[in-house]
Amino acid sequence: MPSKPSIEKLIVDPGQSFSIRHIIRKERPDQHKRGVWHYHPEYEITLTIKSSGNRFVGYNMSEYTIYDFVLVGENVPHCWITEQYTEQKVINFRRDVFDGFIAKLPEMKSINNLLEQSHYGIKFDHQTAIEALQIINNLEQQMGFDRLISFLNLLNLMANAKNKELLSYVDYSIKDSINASSRIEMVYSYILEHYRSESISFSSLADKLNLSKGALCKFIKRMTKKTFTELLIETRLN
Repeated sequence: MPSKPSIEKLIVDPGQSFSIRHIIRKERPDQHKRGVWHYHPEYEITLTIKSSGNRFVGYNMSEYTIYDFVLVGENVPHCWITEQYTEQKVINFRRDVFDGFIAKLPEMKSINNLLEQSHYGIKFDHQTAIEALQIINNLEQQMGFDRLISFLNLLNLMANAKNKELLSYVDYSIKDSINASSRIEMVYSYILEHYRSESISFSSLADKLNLSKGALCKFIKRMTKKTFTELLIETRLN
């Protein structure tokens, strides 16, 4: 994986509040290729219909399979890596399109909270994914006001889902303000590049970042709520 994710510029129809894509790929095996590990200012809802592999959202790497259903927040790096045939439904939208009422109407409080939490990346359970797929399939056939209402119903389903899992401990809404971006990207890139090696060196990583080993330990713990060893073991298991 590159040390820094690349920015993706999405094309959204100016006459629509959000876009829906049915993405089909034979495979996507190489996370080192530029553009695979990416981010964008739009929120992203991704529901996998066919495929399994590894999912990267923020600084979380997990296995995924069919009915993997995830909300990715603004500017959160992400990618799905697989050698299998893949079908996914992907919805993208910008916060500023909905700020006029989502942030202000009390009836939208749960949806507003959902979008705030999306900076960590959110995974939803199997049952929610099945219900969401039905709504998304309808969305693809709808136009105008009916399409907007169905989209709000989808957000409401996600906001009120009982089984939600936050994927990352790093809040991307504040990450850049604490000047941690380059360092934490380098930590994860170093682990992903060297996790197969038995001689992976914490000292080398500290030198690379121009930090003492103690300072690096504290930094990793503060940013991820995990130790370097825990991150390494998690990566090797996945």
